[in-house]
Amino acid sequence: MNQVLIKKFKASQLDQVIKQGFEYFSMPKKLKKVKSVFIKPNLVSDVKQYIKQGVNTDIRIIKAVIKYLSQYPHLKIYLGKSEVGIKIKGWHGK
Repeated sequence: MNQVLIKKFKASQLDQVIKQGFEYFSMPKKLKKVKSVFIKPNLVSDVKQYIKQGVNTDIRIIKAVIKYLSQYPHLKIYLGKSEVGIKIKGWHGK
């Protein structure tokens, strides 16, 4: 069964909400059994107009997730992103 958790919160509650989210999905038990996790945020655009509309994962959320996961000292945390397949402003690939 697919599950989704949606919460409205203030920025000052972010760490608490991240913790509640992990607990809601029973992740603490699962994280004790794995050696690594891969975080793949959405980083789609560097255009300010689109960023303001929320196309990218907010850096504060990425930091809060990493902070939460850091309480598991055995866990290797990887953060990565794949190419979106289109050229965007500021992208200097081939």
